[in-house]
Amino acid sequence: MFFALLMLLVIFGSVGLLTCLLIVGATRCPRLPAPAVWVGWQPRVGGSPPVGLWNVTHDIPGHPRHSTVSTTTLEALGYCVVEPQ
Repeated sequence: MFFALLMLLVIFGSVGLLTCLLIVGATRCPRLPAPAVWVGWQPRVGGSPPVGLWNVTHDIPGHPRHSTVSTTTLEALGYCVVEPQ
């Protein structure tokens, strides 16, 4: 367990590690935690539900570090994501 946490710290940094631990701890998700921090909700027109937005902390396929992506994008790439309520 210690080695896994150490590797997450090396890969994601301290903020990313905290995000990973919160996501994994909250959901027990078997997938890799998203290397991203929560930004907020983007409202949509026409009564559609808002879109959850995240800033990625490391390069992910198709999106360089510091990009803003949606929850749908992270989930489509196979990451575990939990939006705040």
